[in-house]
Amino acid sequence: MEMHLVRTRFETLDESGNVQFVTYGARLYDDLECTYANTISNLEDLLNMNSDDLVDFMRSSSSAAHAMLFDTESIRFFVDGEIYSAD
Repeated sequence: MEMHLVRTRFETLDESGNVQFVTYGARLYDDLECTYANTISNLEDLLNMNSDDLVDFMRSSSSAAHAMLFDTESIRFFVDGEIYSAD
């Protein structure tokens, strides 16, 4: 099983498809579950996070993300497309 954590730009659209609001954050998903956090207000803050920061951000974002990240040593876990190992 694999789990992926990826940086994400979230766009809120109106009924015509025009962008009304943009936030940043990350998506966490595997074969069974997915969750996201979109509470970062600017791209610079998101890009300044290293992999450990991004994992910590997701872990603290919701109980679903915390549960998914509980045991990442028994699966292949990717952050931004690269195999992750906590420092």
